[in-house]
Amino acid sequence: MGETTTETRTAAAPLAGLGAVLGLGAIAAGGCCVLPLAFAAFEDYRMGGVTLSSKAVDVLKRRLQGEEVTRESSGMSIGEWREFVGVWG
Repeated sequence: MGETTTETRTAAAPLAGLGAVLGLGAIAAGGCCVLPLAFAAFEDYRMGGVTLSSKAVDVLKRRLQGEEVTRESSGMSIGEWREFVGVWG
């Protein structure tokens, strides 16, 4: 590997912390190429992902079948419906 500078260590510090959270320990601290892949997966599944309630899953299934679903027919609260529409339109 190349020479480690203070600048390199500072830039890698947040990623090393993520490596510790993900249980990568020494691999993350060593700056191996595993960490960027783990961080990309973290961004995709946790930061860019959404969690759906059973009601939201039901509404998506109904919409995929062509049904026009309203908040009232969905059984969702106003807040949950607002979040759902914000993500799925």
